[in-house]
Amino acid sequence: MIGWAHAGEAVAYEELPGDWQNRIPTECRDPKAFAVSLEGDSMAPEFRDGQLLVLMPSEEAYSGCFVVCRFKDDGVLFRRIEFAGEEIVLHPLNPRYDSRSYPREAFAWIYPVWGSWAQLWKR
Repeated sequence: MIGWAHAGEAVAYEELPGDWQNRIPTECRDPKAFAVSLEGDSMAPEFRDGQLLVLMPSEEAYSGCFVVCRFKDDGVLFRRIEFAGEEIVLHPLNPRYDSRSYPREAFAWIYPVWGSWAQLWKR
């Protein structure tokens, strides 16, 4: 795990310092895969605050898949994506949040989510 993604409004992305990074179990075959921690509730109830999302930088996103996207202005969001011509529509799962459209050039990167991982035991 090297960073986090927001499930609410887009906020600045920061990679975690090397000594805070961690490893999680995954069967993802992307050699560049990495995980981010989810914060917020726009993708609830299917995804919860604190879950880890495994991203696949080597794969292309397609309409309907879940993605973590980083905007050129440094905001990061976790959403379901839809490609609509030159626009990209990001859909939250929580009905309290609205879908929004963005021009393709607004993004620094868009990585599909391979899966999620959650630790249930807390001490």
